[in-house]
Amino acid sequence: ASAGGAVSGYHAAHIDMSANKVGAYGISALMLLLEKHDVRCDVMTLDDNLLDDECLQLITRFLGCSSKAPALELSLQRNPISARGVAWLIACVAMHPAYPMWFEGTQRFTPL
Repeated sequence: ASAGGAVSGYHAAHIDMSANKVGAYGISALMLLLEKHDVRCDVMTLDDNLLDDECLQLITRFLGCSSKAPALELSLQRNPISARGVAWLIACVAMHPAYPMWFEGTQRFTPL
């Protein structure tokens, strides 16, 4: 909550858009919606879609839109993302101040 008790954003335990044939248009709309409403989630599952390197840039932009971590876990299994796209994602996340996350309970850093 922000000063004055106003709610700042929303929290979702799990956002699952798996197997929905999501491509560039759909992921752009989803990322803009989540960013606009300051939605954070524990797990974002985007498996089995049509997400390519261009889509990965949109996802990475969302992950970097705030100094706080908008997602604790991201799953992109079975999408046509190249090794170059994955390397770009890792490089961008590595520069984000919220990653890796420190968990008091385990006394360990946990990557995205």
